[in-house]
Amino acid sequence: YMVYAKWVAETPRSTLRQVWQTTPLWREIYRRAIHEDEAFERVNQRGYVAMACGRTIFQWQNWVLHHFTDREQCVQAYEASGEASLRGALT
Repeated sequence: YMVYAKWVAETPRSTLRQVWQTTPLWREIYRRAIHEDEAFERVNQRGYVAMACGRTIFQWQNWVLHHFTDREQCVQAYEASGEASLRGALT
């Protein structure tokens, strides 16, 4: 989270940008965390991603994702688990 704090401090209007949509920073942090084969294998075997999603708040369902087919699917799942932007809510 130190990388994130530095990005916020150095990015103009970072708070406003995050309210509208998730930043590419998180995607890159997750991508780098599982860059090595051993790291991806550990996350793939032991990592579980929980999220609530649906078309409207009344249709939300809880999901748990695990055993990803590739790194990109893993990155997208972890990023989606923290998505709380207006764009994410309206999509």
